[in-house]
Amino acid sequence: MKRLFIFLTLTVLAATTRAGSLPDIYSTNLWEIEGKVGNQTWVEIYNCNEAKTNGIAHVSVITRIKGSPTWKIEWVAPHVAITTDALKRSVLGPFKTRGAYPEHFYEAYDRWKEEEKKGKAIICTTSLQDVLKHRQ
Repeated sequence: MKRLFIFLTLTVLAATTRAGSLPDIYSTNLWEIEGKVGNQTWVEIYNCNEAKTNGIAHVSVITRIKGSPTWKIEWVAPHVAITTDALKRSVLGPFKTRGAYPEHFYEAYDRWKEEEKKGKAIICTTSLQDVLKHRQ
């Protein structure tokens, strides 16, 4: 039992240290997240300045097989509205790549805005990983 307590304590401390060592979530618009094994998966934030003040980021999740050309991508989730706290819990660290052309994002974002007008827009408050589980 004592070993289990020590293990859990160390696990929580490691997670807290990792989260605390990240730069400001809105200091860059590209962040790596956990994805399929063998892929690079990242989130692209489209409204960093606005999200700083209202706490809701509008993002897309994109993946690419490691070593494939930069243009060969898959849109895992073209648009997700997510709280700042949930976004912070989702990312591993800044991601160095160029952004994708945002047409898929804007199409999905327009659909989300229509749902928002109806009072049915969804905003993620947990993590991107939870959202992706429900979309696959």
